Amino acid sequence: MAHRSFVDGLVALDAVATRKRLSEVLIETRSRTSGPGGDAVAEEIRHVESVLLQAAHWAVRTLDAALVEARAAASRPETQEEAHAAVVAALDRDDPIRPEIRRADLAAIAGRRADAPPPGC
Repeated sequence: MAHRSFVDGLVALDAVATRKRLSEVLIETRSRTSGPGGDAVAEEIRHVESVLLQAAHWAVRTLDAALVEARAAASRPETQEEAHAAVVAALDRDDPIRPEIRRADLAAIAGRRADAPPPGC
């Protein structure tokens, strides 16, 4: 019986299913660290865990920055003019709401920043 490949259908998975798949492959990989080739498998596990840690640090920094920005915006009271403009814009808008793209997002799209996640994340 052929073993299934953990990469089968990987690109179609959502975040929850991908984390589950990662957990499954780590469990099976860790079970193969003893015996022939076990040292190489253990080294790959250490490498993957290092990259995952870097990606997690990047994610925490990114989300923290978003929270800081949101908290700062929430602490400033909206002016009457801003409130009026928001209502008028919402009433005039016939198209679906589009995500707001900040300058930092454009910079990230144009070129990876130093705090960008490792390749493949």
